Amino acid sequence: MAAKPRKQLSIAECDALFIRPGTLFEMSPEIINGREYRGWRMVRPYLVDRMNKWASRVFINACRDEPYPKDERFDYTFGEIHRRALQVAGWLRETHGVRVGTRVGVLGFNSVEWAVVWVALHLLGAVPTIINSWVQPDALVHCLTLSKPVLVLADAKSADAVAPYSAELKAAGVGPIMAWSTMEHLTHKDHPVVDLWGVPASKEAVLAVTTGDGLESLTPQSLGSIFFTSGTTGLPKGVPMTQQGLLHNLKCGQSMVIRAALRAGAPLDMALALAVTENTEQARALHAVPMFHVTGGGQFLNSFNDGKKMHFMRRWSATDAVELLIKYKINQVSGVPAISNAILQHPGLPDDHQLTAVMYGGAAPPERLGADMKNRWPELVLNHAWGMTECQGLITSFVGPDYLERPKSCGPPIPSNDVRVVDIETRRVLGPNEVGSLEVRGYNVMSGYLDDPAATAKAIDKDGWFDSGDVGCIDKDGFVYISDRIKDIIIRGGENIASEEVENAIYRDDRIAEAASVPVPDDMLGELVAVGVSLKPGAKATPEEIIAAATPRLRREARPVFVWVSDDVLPMNANGKYLKSEIKKTVQALYKQHKAREAKL
Repeated sequence: MAAKPRKQLSIAECDALFIRPGTLFEMSPEIINGREYRGWRMVRPYLVDRMNKWASRVFINACRDEPYPKDERFDYTFGEIHRRALQVAGWLRETHGVRVGTRVGVLGFNSVEWAVVWVALHLLGAVPTIINSWVQPDALVHCLTLSKPVLVLADAKSADAVAPYSAELKAAGVGPIMAWSTMEHLTHKDHPVVDLWGVPASKEAVLAVTTGDGLESLTPQSLGSIFFTSGTTGLPKGVPMTQQGLLHNLKCGQSMVIRAALRAGAPLDMALALAVTENTEQARALHAVPMFHVTGGGQFLNSFNDGKKMHFMRRWSATDAVELLIKYKINQVSGVPAISNAILQHPGLPDDHQLTAVMYGGAAPPERLGADMKNRWPELVLNHAWGMTECQGLITSFVGPDYLERPKSCGPPIPSNDVRVVDIETRRVLGPNEVGSLEVRGYNVMSGYLDDPAATAKAIDKDGWFDSGDVGCIDKDGFVYISDRIKDIIIRGGENIASEEVENAIYRDDRIAEAASVPVPDDMLGELVAVGVSLKPGAKATPEEIIAAATPRLRREARPVFVWVSDDVLPMNANGKYLKSEIKKTVQALYKQHKAREAKL
């Protein structure tokens, strides 16, 4: 008689197995800001342990800052980065008085210098204040004035951008701004420059850093970093991150592997072994997302976990990315879905190039993307996640069959988080499959925006629930589905239309490379649906043909009335998210012209 198939464990049953007391992934209740949370305790020694463990491995492959050519690339081992960071930390301690809790601005694009400064600050227990180098000068000044770092270390381009505001920043309490690369090719060529490869530091200062002198006051709840939101609806907001919260992504990534194994029927000891067993072959990863975003910063931090080699890009370019994949045999890609999608579609990627792992989050992927990736690479491990700066990274995540079976979901909450859905207007808690505003609670949720109590009170309620600003639902099995950002919902005659609904229908057209739906104004209904698209290389399609293909796939209210076919890729920010404000501005202007022509007929 055949044995009965084993019942698949639920997400809750899996978590109960591997976070219980006495296991490697034990989680204990903690009181933070007067509220009880589940959490993992992780502190500075982890980074030191990992850098020593992987000392001989190449950690970073990167080019030098401009004006040097991007094709001139160099390798740096974990050991080299560690030694250089100790020297820089000694200099910061001795020359600038940097200690536990001291804020130091880090302003620049992905580079080995950025990495060295970040590690150096964490060796000191200081607070890297990570600022988005893509934002406009007024936003840069705002971020620096708000956070008031005692010193700012920047790449040349970023230092040049803020140099005209030096007097204003000094008056606001911001310390000196120093570039870590030459500025001779830029406007403010006389701006102070520091050579991070030759900073002076006494043996005593370096020894003090090495032995952890002065770190006695550092705790899991000590301030570990300050990031800033993207500022898409105003000036960026500062998000303080604790030591514990900053590092929670490390365990979260491993917990997804354990869940997937348990869901597949593996016994607990095997599932735990899969998560912690180190691969003998070093992974080679593309690092295309800026480290001043929580997605890129989390990806960088995770490289310490398994000692992978990171290949930095100055800024995103699909062609440059594919060239790096080929030259360095890169087998892992992570970032927003648009990055993976662009690589998948690129005509320059050889048929025999192998990817072993792809991870994406930060935006909703096209519904078909997971299946398309698995069709190209059948053995590929796929991971989809949802996270936010305010939650210090991950909120939900899953890997493997659970994702492929639920391509519209972003996964169940990570073990340390609770997620619920509430009515947008009344804040009443909703049940399974009811659509509303997604709220998050957990130790990794920020305590509040930096020096902004009004924004904090609006975002976090008295019980610690954070309003994500996303609309979605949770199914009966605990998997989260995101429909849209609240501000991106198109309202046609009182009917809510999620951008994702429209975009997924458009993406089913094999000619489409990118799609972003936006509203256009209508006197009768308020808003109508429009779409901006770009086409795959060699593809041809008119707006009318695209509308005709999408129409039978969409309910009447969600059918687009206008399509803009861009001759170039759709505009994105540094993190690879579509700039819907720019797309909307272009589409609405073109739609206005279109309506004017129609009126003359």
